[in-house]
Amino acid sequence: MSLNQIDETLIIKKPKVDRMFQDNNFREFLNDLFEWSGLIHWLDYQGAWSLVLFPSTGRGRYFTLNIGRHEVAYSTLPKKDEPSVHMILLDDLILEYDDVKNFLGCHQGGFYETPYTSAMERSVCAIFEGDFKVASEFLSLYGVRRALIAYWHEALFRLKANNAMSVYSRFHDYNAVAKLLNDINR
Repeated sequence: MSLNQIDETLIIKKPKVDRMFQDNNFREFLNDLFEWSGLIHWLDYQGAWSLVLFPSTGRGRYFTLNIGRHEVAYSTLPKKDEPSVHMILLDDLILEYDDVKNFLGCHQGGFYETPYTSAMERSVCAIFEGDFKVASEFLSLYGVRRALIAYWHEALFRLKANNAMSVYSRFHDYNAVAKLLNDINR
């Protein structure tokens, strides 16, 4: 059965999925993130990684993406007169790329030590401000894809080897991933 043939009344968390697709820049960023990270090749391991749309947090978020026990990406909702903040966890090989450092500096960001005790060695957080076009531009910078894949895929391979799941898997938005995949494959 095609995703387009599913009775929409059966879609779990439908308002959140619909909200994602009403914001074209948000949807395009998630498409870019899934394609650039290679996460679309790990669909059979949903649960080891999880996507949560509009989770309840102190500042509010568009999404949180977890691999295992910690976040690897999120985007905050913009506050009054303040832009969104984006975080992407990467392998520290990203520190070799001056263009990425310059980009982060131009967007009130930088590289930060990961606050997650469950993070693997060699991890670093890239944090910056901007809209989703800025976030997509970050993904397209030379070196980002390599550092993203190095960290995310190694983490996923370790989880797969241990048959482990994310502690956040119960919050995973399977329907959002299905709609994203449908959108990517168009």
